[in-house]
Amino acid sequence: MADPYGYAEAEVARPASAASQAMYAGIFALVMAAVGPCLCYMPYLFALPLGGYAVFAGSQVQTADGAERAMGVGGMVAGGVAALLSGLFLFAIAAYMVVVFGVVALGN
Repeated sequence: MADPYGYAEAEVARPASAASQAMYAGIFALVMAAVGPCLCYMPYLFALPLGGYAVFAGSQVQTADGAERAMGVGGMVAGGVAALLSGLFLFAIAAYMVVVFGVVALGN
């Protein structure tokens, strides 16, 4: 309920909607996936679950408002791309480590 005198601090803070959570999580996951090679591949570990959360939060948007639905879909797409990129790179790094350690173990 808004304050009848117009004071903004008297309004109750509302939690962020699923659309804005999806958008913020998707953008942050995409940034983490983009800077992954620059920071020794550690941001991929954060981008994968964050991208998964963005996809989940974007799928929870059930509103008729076009702008909010567009935010949810944008966050879902950004999170999906980030999760896909980070998943592929983490899989490639894990496979490379298995091959290297396997060659070292068989070589001795």
